[in-house]
Amino acid sequence: RVFDIFSGAATTISGMSITNGMRNGTGLEARGGGIRINSASVLLDQVAIRNNVASDLGGGIANESSGSSGGVTIRNSSLQFNRGSSGGAVHNFNDTLVIENSLFDSNNAISGPGGALAHVGSGTISGSRFSHNMSSASGGAIAISQNIVSPATTTISDSEISENTANSGGGIQVLFDTLDLID
Repeated sequence: RVFDIFSGAATTISGMSITNGMRNGTGLEARGGGIRINSASVLLDQVAIRNNVASDLGGGIANESSGSSGGVTIRNSSLQFNRGSSGGAVHNFNDTLVIENSLFDSNNAISGPGGALAHVGSGTISGSRFSHNMSSASGGAIAISQNIVSPATTTISDSEISENTANSGGGIQVLFDTLDLID
């Protein structure tokens, strides 16, 4: 793993590449090949996250929150060729996620949902492109699930989702949550 960002931190990463991170094993230590975030507020701006691998969740980024961390924003960034069991590029659990003007390409969820993104929480995706991502389960590009405690809404606008593959929901899978699509 390249970065571990812990509870209470407010972190900005800008203009850098995060590549070839790897996490093996089981549980929390096997999450987030590139970046693991735990209940922190993080802004990634103009960041390239490539070729990261996690044997568990979030090949590129694994974000888990107790629910009030301030969320994660990915802006003007590219996430490519990352692999994880679920959320090939990003696995976001119980936190707010904002994605703006970013590229998710050729990421792979090896055994779970969300070839590019597995998301539980509220979120906004705008001006972004999801292509050539793959999940062996569901949500070739994006898998959205409900947080049992508090249902949330994810909004996707002005974005392209194309040429992604999965056993079900090649582009997007939504499970017990609300998704708003806006052109």
